[in-house]
Formats: sequence, structure tokens, C-alpha cells
Amino acid sequence: MRRFARASFLSLGLAVSFGGAWGCSDAGTNTTAGAAAGGSGGQGGVAGQGGAGGQGGGGNQGGGGGAACVEGESRACYDADPATADKGECKQGTQTCAAGSWGGCVGQVVPAVEACNGTDDDCNGQVDDGIADVTCGLGQCQVKVPGCVDQQVPECTPLPPATTEACDGTDDDCDGTIDEGCTCADGETQDCYSGGAGTKGVGACKAGTQTCVGGAWGACEGETVPGVESCNGVDDDCDAKTDEDFGQLNCGAGACFVSVEACVNGMPQTCTPGTPKAETCNGVDDDCNLLIDDGLGTLTCGLGACMKTVQACVGGQAQTCMPGVGSAEVCDGVDNDCDGNTDEGNPGGGAACMTGQAGACAQGTQVCSGGALQCMSSVQPVAESCNGKDDDCDGQTDEQNPGGGSACNTGQLGICAAGTTLCQGGGIVCKQNSQAAVETCDGLDNNCNGAVDEQNPGGGTSCQTGKPGVCGAGTTSCQNGQLACVQTNQPSLEVCDGQDNNCNGTADEGNPGSGGVCTTGQQGVCGAGTYQCQNGALACVAMTMPSTEICDNKDNDCDGMVDENNPGGGMACATGQQGVCGAGTSTCTNGTLICTPTILPSAETCDNKDNDCDGVVDEGNPGGGSACTTGQPGFCSAGTQVCQNGTISCVATNMPTTEVCDNKDNDCDGSVDENNAGGGGACSTGQQGVCGAGTQVCQGGTLACMATKTPSTEICDGLDNDCDGSVDEGNPGGGVACGTAYAAPCNNNTTICQNGVLVCGVTNIFEETFATATAANSWNGWTLGVVGTEWQIGTATSSSGHDDGYGDPSTDHTTTADNKLAGVKIGGNASIAATHPFYYLTSPVINASGAGSIVLDFWRFLNSDGYPWMTNSIEVYNGSSWVVIWQKPDTGSTLEDSAWTNIVHNLTTYKNANLQIRFGYNIGQVDEYSYLMSSWNLDDVVIRRCQ
Repeated sequence: MRRFARASFLSLGLAVSFGGAWGCSDAGTNTTAGAAAGGSGGQGGVAGQGGAGGQGGGGNQGGGGGAACVEGESRACYDADPATADKGECKQGTQTCAAGSWGGCVGQVVPAVEACNGTDDDCNGQVDDGIADVTCGLGQCQVKVPGCVDQQVPECTPLPPATTEACDGTDDDCDGTIDEGCTCADGETQDCYSGGAGTKGVGACKAGTQTCVGGAWGACEGETVPGVESCNGVDDDCDAKTDEDFGQLNCGAGACFVSVEACVNGMPQTCTPGTPKAETCNGVDDDCNLLIDDGLGTLTCGLGACMKTVQACVGGQAQTCMPGVGSAEVCDGVDNDCDGNTDEGNPGGGAACMTGQAGACAQGTQVCSGGALQCMSSVQPVAESCNGKDDDCDGQTDEQNPGGGSACNTGQLGICAAGTTLCQGGGIVCKQNSQAAVETCDGLDNNCNGAVDEQNPGGGTSCQTGKPGVCGAGTTSCQNGQLACVQTNQPSLEVCDGQDNNCNGTADEGNPGSGGVCTTGQQGVCGAGTYQCQNGALACVAMTMPSTEICDNKDNDCDGMVDENNPGGGMACATGQQGVCGAGTSTCTNGTLICTPTILPSAETCDNKDNDCDGVVDEGNPGGGSACTTGQPGFCSAGTQVCQNGTISCVATNMPTTEVCDNKDNDCDGSVDENNAGGGGACSTGQQGVCGAGTQVCQGGTLACMATKTPSTEICDGLDNDCDGSVDEGNPGGGVACGTAYAAPCNNNTTICQNGVLVCGVTNIFEETFATATAANSWNGWTLGVVGTEWQIGTATSSSGHDDGYGDPSTDHTTTADNKLAGVKIGGNASIAATHPFYYLTSPVINASGAGSIVLDFWRFLNSDGYPWMTNSIEVYNGSSWVVIWQKPDTGSTLEDSAWTNIVHNLTTYKNANLQIRFGYNIGQVDEYSYLMSSWNLDDVVIRRCQ
């Protein structure tokens, strides 16, 4: 009934409220009018605050709108900084009052921009000061002159440009472009890496360094790129895995099988098989020979057909042997009845049969033999005889000529008389051995006509007697049963015909028919000859053979020319003259050798010789006197040519000196500006960040300031590592999860680089558990309101007597054992005896300035009557005023927490150096509908900052 009654009352209250709003519109108009009236006082109206009618202006500086000045009155005026009035060119003006207001400032001169004119234009007491310098030219040609000298802007003339641009990081040719045509500045270095993407800095892989030489980047030196993974404890292929994919090493078989990792802690492993054991019947390869339960043998039992053999081990189980059951004996080579005897009693035998053999052996009787019935012959084979029968039972009759093979006479002539006995038709006959044939020279009657070798058989053909010369030719003749070669020609005197006429084995010996004088038809000394027997004919042979040409005015080589090619000449000889003219070469002239100088007199040259044949060597320093290069490095390379010992030598003009930075090899050791000549001192590079500190380095003949450190990836250390003018930009090293996860907007609990240190992106800038808050320490800076208000800080205590909702909790929210909290009447209920404005629990001042978002995070146990009886709020001080960020309830409904509830508010909009939080409640109406409620309980109040 109480709830229903309150709802009806609320409806009525809302209706009245709306009616009141409509009825007050005129009051609003009056308020506006009041404000306008207050404003008519001009500047004075700003300061005044009128009454409830509209906060109008008042007084002078709010005088209700009176006149500001007296008509015609004048006064000095000046709109610029008073400190500049009447200084330099500046002076005050005059204001005149017209129609009750001051007019404009007439005649004043205020400060102007200082010009180079000999006057104090900006009225600061100094003439022509602060005028910027004048700069002209580009790059190395740039010149800066003062902006004003003796009231005149001086002329600025750029320096002359260099003829060519050097790759040195400066604009040498002054065209506005630095190092054009250069990829980089000489001596500059940069990181380089040619390995795959994502592998740099992983495992063994690292970047190298490129150095700029001649305006182009050189080779990448010192880098390590992915290689083949090896077992060494190093990530050689740079895939963030070490010694991967080497797998297992397996060795041994059966019970000896072992499997180990191929690579352990960067060391290659070896696999050692287990030790074999004797094989047993257990289903395991005990002896490790790849066979399971092998070599355990078999078990045999029973006789004959009853015999059984089984494996001693099957499937790892030992076996037993059971013999079979016997049967009647049959002729099969088996002990069918298992009595130890095979085919006893000739089973199945005794019947007549055909053996299948030939001749007398065809008839037989069935006999059990060798496990099968066989037909055994009644008659045994005997030796064959010439009788027309198959005596040896092989299917043939009288084979192999039984009784035959003896010599016999047929009764015919010649070779036809001899014969051999033969078994034929079951009887012995004489068979002729040879048939009549054509007569041959063999001493026999081959044609069986009674005559031997008649008509010279095989003779009459050409043959060789084996004798030399013409005696070798002959004709065959049958003599005494053999063919003989009979000589055709007889020996004679030798003639020049290429034959051995006297049959002594030599042809044309004694040069037969030779000796007469003749002409060969050749040239020179080869023309005269004599006849000689050659190849079976007389030929004219030269008496003198061709020879090497000599200086004798003859054609010695028979080629038609005399003394050609200077025969005997070309040899070194002495002319008897001086210098190079003394050496000569022999020359064949008219059949006689003479000595001709090899070299004629000439201008003297540096060769340690008397070229002009005057008896003096290399006089007048021939070939010398010109500038030359000694071949020595540096200053020592310049020299002058001098003829020494027949050779032009380059004698150095300069001697070595101490090395200086001038791009020259002063000490002539082959190195220019070595050991950083003149360098080594500390200097400033003019660059930003860590690149600003440098060391003097001699480069290209000039001392340059080289950065001690090169740009590198930014790290969180408060330094400008990448030399771009920004410190720790990009949150280096940040983004790593840290701390506890919270709700938005402070849910970015990752590391952040601040002041060169990585911090967690979510931090607490204020925490209160009320565990240590006491009256003695002024409640840790908390304000409990004016004396007599109901806010308290103390031990959690349960309450009773409330009309609705839940009482105060018996324990605080903090996980520690302090059990302290803040609340309204801890252990009791908020008083509803009378209405009162908001009573506040106010925090100490919290510096919430700075970057990032801030949130209020606290735990609440709140039970409150509804509006208008009780209202609760949370407010924040934004540096100038209190702002309500939460207010409940806003209807007649109650607010009822049955347990500790977490509340989060985003305070980013209100952050300032003097931020405060306050929790409040009021009693807005007291009547029969008012409820006793336990009100606020607060614990674990946190102000949290997040980036």
C-alpha cells in the first residue's frame, strides 16, 4: 500500500511541477529586462551583479549608467605599452570627451618595426637594433652580413662556387642542391642487410655497414645473412628457431632399438644400440637381428604319416606337439599305419603288366617300389647280336652293327678293293670302303681302272721353284705320286733391267751399262752428271748434289740464283770504328764476305752507348730534364728525368715531410692523410640528438666533424637515438602488456616510454582505502563536511531499522584486513527528521594535469530513497567550479545496492592540477512517504591515468 501511495503522490507532484514552470514565464522575462537595464552602464555594467530581477549592472564601474566624462574635456592617451611612450619616435596623443564618452586617441605615434634609418622606430631606446642579418648565396657560397651598418643596408656578395660538386654533404657548386649526382656523402655510413625479410636481428643474422665512397654506397661489410642450419646452438638460418629439423637418430633393432635427438644443446649426438640378449619366446626381438622369436627351432612327434612338426614358439607363446592318427598301408612311400615301416607287404602289387619297354623287356609284374606301383620286366636286357632282334630292349634292332666292323676284300681293282664287314638284314656282309673317283697325283688307282697317276693329274700349272732371280719361275709335274715344281729359266749375265739375271739374289748389281757423261737438265752445279743403272734403267745422275748456298759466286743450291739470301753473311763482325759503329754484320758481295756497320752514327740517347760514334757515352744527359713521376707515393712522386748508367731515372724533387690533412701523401708512405692527420679532437657535428657529438676526422684533405654515433633505432632512454630532433618518439619499447586490465578508456594497459623510462600506460595517481585515515591525520585530507553532518570514516558495521533496500555492510571492500570505509552514519541510517542541502565527503586536492585520460574508479554500497525525498551526487572540481558528473535517483524509485558495486567515471574532460572529487546526498522532502535508508558506503577510491 505504501509503494502505491508514493506513486500516486509522485504523479501529482509532477503535474504541479509542470504547471509551475508554465506560470513562471513572465518572471523569466523580467529577469532578462533586469539584465538589460544593468548593462546600460557601459563598461561599468560588467563588474556589477544585479539582484534577482536579472543581475543588472551597478555602480561606477557600475554606476547605473551615468556619463563617463565631461563634455569637451581632454586628456592624454596612448594605446601601446606605456613604457614606450615618448621614447624614440613614439609620442602620446589626445582624447576629447564628446556626448559623454571619450573619443579616439589623436596624434599618437606607437612603436613600429625597426628599420635601418638611424631612428628608434620600435621605441625601445636603441637605434637600428634587432635588424636581422642579410644572407645571400647558396651552399658553400652563402655569406651573412649585418642587416644595418651606419644607417645603410650593406651589400651582400656570395662567395665564388666550386667548379664541381663533391660528395661531402655540402652544396659546393652553390646551385641550391647538395651532392647532386651523389647517392650519399663520402665517408657516410649506413646499416645494410641483404638477407630475407624478417631475418635481420634474428638468430645469427645481423646488419652490416655500407660506407659511401665516391658518392655511391660501397659493399655491405660485416653482415651475417641466413645460412644452412647446423647443430651448434645458433639460429644459423635466422628463423627464430635454433638447431631445428635435425630430427631423431634411430639405431638398433628389436629390444636394442634406441632413438635419441640428433642435436642437443648445440652438440651433434650419436646413437648407440642396446645390448642384444639370447632370443626367448616372448614376442620380442631379443637378439636384435630384425627377427622376432627366431632360432627357437621346431617340435617333432609321431612316426610316418602321423609325424607332426610345429614351431617351438608362435606369437610369443611356447607350443606343444601332438602326433596324427595312422591308416591302412598304401603304396605311396609313406608310413601310413605309423609303425615305422614304409610300404611293407607290397601293397597293391602282383598283377601282370606291360613295362612300356621295347623288345624282350615289354612283359612285367606290378611291384610297389619307391612309394609307387611299378611294372617290373620279367626278362633283363642282353648285348645286341646280328639276328634281327632287339636284344638290349632299347627299341632298336641290330643297332651299332653287332658282329661287323672287320676289314674285308670286295674283289674290285684299285681303291675299290678294300671293304668292312656290316650287319645287314640280320646277317654279316662286306661293304666297299671307297668308291671310284677322278685320278689324283697320290700314287693310287683312284678311278679303279688298274693304272696309277696317269695323264699327269694336277700338273702343268705355274709355280715358284724357290730359287733367286729369273730361276724362281717353274711348272708343276706329278712325279712318284707327288706334284713337283720344275725350273723354267736358266742363269745368264746381269743387264740393267731390274731383274736378277744370274740368279744370285741381287738385281742389277755392278751398275751394268753405267759410266758415260751426260747432262741432268738441272740448274747450277747440279747440271753435270753420269749414267747410272737405277730401277732397271740407265739414268743421268748429277755429279754434285744441291747444298747450302755459300758466298762463292756459284749456284750451290741449284735454284737458278747465285749467292742469294746473303750466304755466310749476317754474322756479327768488327768494323774498326768507335761506339755503336764498331759493331757490324758480314755481307756477301761478288762472292766475297765484307763487314758493314750495323748501326750508323745518330744523336746520342740514354742507353750507355756511344750512339754518335765519337768515343763518348751518354754525353749531354740525353732524354733527361723533363718532369716525371718517381713511382714513390705522395710528395715524393714528382721528379726530373736524369740519364744514369744508360737508363732514364726519375729523381724525386721533394723529400718526405710530416703528414698533414691536405689530401696529400706528405710523408711519401703510400697513404694519404693516414692516422687521421690533424684529427681526433672532440667537435660538434651540428646534427641533432646523439649524432651531435663528434670527433675531428680528416676526410678528403679537410678536417670534418664526424658523428661519434650514427642514427639508430629509437629506444626509450631519453635520447634522440635516430637524430631527427625528437626524443623517444614512436613510443620505443612500448606496447607491451603490463599491469591489470581495466575498462575503457583506461584499457590500454601497455608500456609507454616516458622521460626515457618505460612505464605502464595505466597508473594510479590517487588511491584511498581509508585504512589509515584518522582524525589525528585529518582523515588523510578528506573533508567530512561541516560539524554535525552525517559523513564518517570508520570500521564497517552492519545496520538495521531501514524501511527499504539493504542495510550497511558488515565488511569493507578492500581485500586487506583493515575493514575501514567511508559512509553516511556507518552502522545506521541517514536522518529524515528534516530536509537539508547536500552534505559532502570531499577528497584532498589531486594533481591530474598532464597527458592521457583519467578515470574515477571506486566501490559503492548505496541504498537511497527516491527523488525528491533523497538525492545522491558525485561532483568534480574542474579548476574553477564544481561539476555534477552523476546524480541519482531522478524519480520516486529507490536506489538499492545489495553488494559492493564497482563504479567508473571518465574525468578526462575535467583534469587539472587542483582536481577534487566529492560524494554528496541531500534530504529534499520530508513527509509520510519518507523512508529510512542506510545511504552511502564507499571504499577503494582510485583516480587512474592512462595514455
